[in-house]
Amino acid sequence: AKPPFTGHYLAGGMVNARPYYVQVRPPKPAPGELDATLSHAAKAGAKKAASKRRGPPEEEKKAVPDLELPLHVLWYAADSLQWVFTTTHQLGDSSVVSGRVRDGAWFPWKIGGTWEADDGNGEFDDVEVLVTVLDVEAEDGEE
Repeated sequence: AKPPFTGHYLAGGMVNARPYYVQVRPPKPAPGELDATLSHAAKAGAKKAASKRRGPPEEEKKAVPDLELPLHVLWYAADSLQWVFTTTHQLGDSSVVSGRVRDGAWFPWKIGGTWEADDGNGEFDDVEVLVTVLDVEAEDGEE
């Protein structure tokens, strides 16, 4: 499974005299958009299974709240001399991190060390993390 801090990040500001980056949540699919990816056979199977279910129709069931994972930030923790991933509310607090690498590079895409990710049990495992710079302005056609 991918660590929760994987994804795209945008520059957020400065902390410890270095830039930090904030994770961007991917857009949610529009209603019905997910259905467009299902094959005709899968749709037919889903309809058949739904017709065999007992209980109130889907419209009458209570909506389950959409719980989203917190966004992450990538920043340099000067107190521990490492780049870290934390949730946004932990920016500046390197005592609990989701991912880390002991490297003093000025920018995260210059990091040469091995990243470690929290496995959920307080232990850290080596993971492959690649930080690259995307030229967003070039993609939008701006100069």
